[in-house]
Amino acid sequence: MTADSGPPQSHARRAAPNLILVCGPSGCGKSTLAEALAFSAQGVALVQQDQFFTRPFVSYSDRSDDSFEGPAHIDWEGLRHSVQLKVEGHLVAVDQELVAMATLVVTLRCPQDVCKDQRLRRRPRPPQETEELSKYIDRFVWPAFLLYGLPALDS
Repeated sequence: MTADSGPPQSHARRAAPNLILVCGPSGCGKSTLAEALAFSAQGVALVQQDQFFTRPFVSYSDRSDDSFEGPAHIDWEGLRHSVQLKVEGHLVAVDQELVAMATLVVTLRCPQDVCKDQRLRRRPRPPQETEELSKYIDRFVWPAFLLYGLPALDS
């Protein structure tokens, strides 16, 4: 895990609360870390990128492209206006306005096989859904992370 932060800011001049972005591929532990950070600080609100998807869930077998995995699937304006203190998501580093608002950007890196395993074990699923999700991760989730997420993390 690496952490990058901007220059120190005076508490007296800061109009908005501290913003910590937790970024990384699906299944790398972003939610776990963000929840632990939120739990450790009283009065902290956790905002999850998934709360700002622009379309309802569609079963993995019915998806034909990476549109659910790319930045066009996020309501960035709504996310920016809802920011409290900590935001986690696999694409939060893509939005440069959100990154500019951040006091700290935490980048989690994890091998593809570990991320896939974590995502598949996140909750119990029927075997058919697990198989569909496994194929979906290989076909869309990881390639979309390499296309959209990784370049943002490296910038």
